[in-house]
Amino acid sequence: MLPLAWLLLMAATCVNLASSTTPVIGVVLEETTPGKAPEDHKHLKETMKSLSIELNFTVQIIITTSPASFPSQIPGVVGLVAYGRCWKGGVVGVMEDLGVGVPVLSLMVESCGNLSTPSTLLPLYTLMDHQRTYCLPRILTEWVKGVLTRLHLHTPVVSPSTHAYNLTHALTHHLASFQRVGHQELTGCWVTSPAKDLSQHTPLRGQEYRAHVRATIKALLQGHVLTIVLKHRAPYVFLELRGRQVIGSSGILIELLHTLTQIYNFTYIMKLPDDGKWGSISSDGSWNGMVGEVHRNEMDMALGPTSITEEREKAIDFTTPFDFEPWDIMIPASQENVDLSAFLMPFSGYVWVGVMMSWIAVGVMLFLLSKSDYHLSVFSVQSSSGPRSPSVLRFLLESLGSLLSQSIRQPRSETVKVLSGWWWVFCVITIASYSSKLIASITVRFTTPPVTSLLQMVETQPIVWTYQANSAMEELFKYSEAGSMFGKVGQLHREREGLLVKSFKGGVEAVLEKEFAYIEDASLLEYAIADDLAVHGDCRMSLVGDHFFFTRFGMILQRKSPYREAFSYEILQFIQTGLMDAWKKRFWPGASRCVGAAAKRPVRALNFLDVAGTLLLLLGGLALSALLFLVEMMYSRCHGWTPGRGTAGLK
Repeated sequence: MLPLAWLLLMAATCVNLASSTTPVIGVVLEETTPGKAPEDHKHLKETMKSLSIELNFTVQIIITTSPASFPSQIPGVVGLVAYGRCWKGGVVGVMEDLGVGVPVLSLMVESCGNLSTPSTLLPLYTLMDHQRTYCLPRILTEWVKGVLTRLHLHTPVVSPSTHAYNLTHALTHHLASFQRVGHQELTGCWVTSPAKDLSQHTPLRGQEYRAHVRATIKALLQGHVLTIVLKHRAPYVFLELRGRQVIGSSGILIELLHTLTQIYNFTYIMKLPDDGKWGSISSDGSWNGMVGEVHRNEMDMALGPTSITEEREKAIDFTTPFDFEPWDIMIPASQENVDLSAFLMPFSGYVWVGVMMSWIAVGVMLFLLSKSDYHLSVFSVQSSSGPRSPSVLRFLLESLGSLLSQSIRQPRSETVKVLSGWWWVFCVITIASYSSKLIASITVRFTTPPVTSLLQMVETQPIVWTYQANSAMEELFKYSEAGSMFGKVGQLHREREGLLVKSFKGGVEAVLEKEFAYIEDASLLEYAIADDLAVHGDCRMSLVGDHFFFTRFGMILQRKSPYREAFSYEILQFIQTGLMDAWKKRFWPGASRCVGAAAKRPVRALNFLDVAGTLLLLLGGLALSALLFLVEMMYSRCHGWTPGRGTAGLK
């Protein structure tokens, strides 16, 4: 006895069919928990609905838990598509023996295990998810066309079971013929042995599986034209434009693309994104930029160093990463300040104090030793009135002369000779140390940048920072926890709107004109610094060198694209064989003296600012000598004393 629900369904079906002149194809689905139907069910319904409009037939959805209770005839239904698991007594497992009198296409989504596979079966479980999404509409199109063609020709049904098998078997061979001629729509969507239980087949692994994937996608892409959206982004993509038309291209990813075209024999058409953006999700849930165009199936793929993020992976598919690149911070080059005390730099304060104390101690000691031996005339200086009496000031000046590399008269006393000799050795070493250190500190100037790391920048905020809006960086900083380091980076822009830049060019201008810090991929920043150095001949920008985050770059493909696995295998092959490194060496920016260790200024000629402190010291000496001269002149007028002649000058 048939279930009541099934009888009501059949009655409704008969009423609907009686009022319709179009053929009806039933879709048999297994009953599921309300609200938890598999995604495949939705996809199948949408596909059949689209086909019904295109091929002019009516779709009847049949939900069941007991297909074994199907009657031998279903009025008005000219074909059945059974889609489900291979459980004993289920939809697919018994479809061969139903005897419903119409062609049946059994689509199985999992292995039957030890159960025998019906001869009407097409095992979709042998296809990957993205292949299933791509192939199912094409398989259904060919099968429905076969059903409607037989109906139009009034082909008699000799045996329901045989009829079902022959039609499915013919479909398989139909798809196989497309495989042989390289049909771009159905290649790779056929199963060679529909009557065989493929669960007993040993799956391909390793190189065999890679070869199988390459052969399948090669046949699928043979002569196909892919539409590609891309942006200029050195060193990965260099574009030559005429307006918005791409007339030339080069770069790391262009070399990768050319290699893929040689392997899979396809061509491509390039265009710029309509809004010029990489791609981010808007407040209404839609995607903009290159990601949005691929997400809406307007373009087959997007080419560029696009950061792989969690949100983007929900909308589109990425290939395996072809590169990992750090983020860095570009800041204005550190300015050299005028340092009037540069001549004191070679020695620390304690060393200067020690040198001065040594000078005074030696001068006083020489005075005392010379006074005790007054009659030996220490410096052999004779005056008209006899040997000059020693004085502290004279010996201090003589000691200072040695410290300043000035010659002095030879002392006569043995005691004074020994002390003077050791003082001269000390002076030679001190002068050599001072001179070498002074030259190094002036000609090779080391400056301290305002920012040394991302953490120091967000903690002390010595400079305002920015990055591109609608980018992976904005997504990371915006959704990070408020107390984390990345959260603090984004907090500045939540508090002060309008700081984010809209393009890379805007970021460079913010560094040069507003003295902002700009966060971006390291390679792009290196290119900007090298280009600016070539134009202006000076380092106007520099890198902090804090690689605080590494981003993964991947090529963008449509959701569940059949090309993803094959392209990912090829990218891994390019990396493992060193081909990717060769492309990077070819297009990567060369070493710049403004970046990294080379950012330390090389030996250079001294300029006026380097000796400004010494010149001021000289001016101070000139002013002091002029002052002493005035004092002497005034004293001479008052006491009749002639400067420079001592007491002999008195009248």
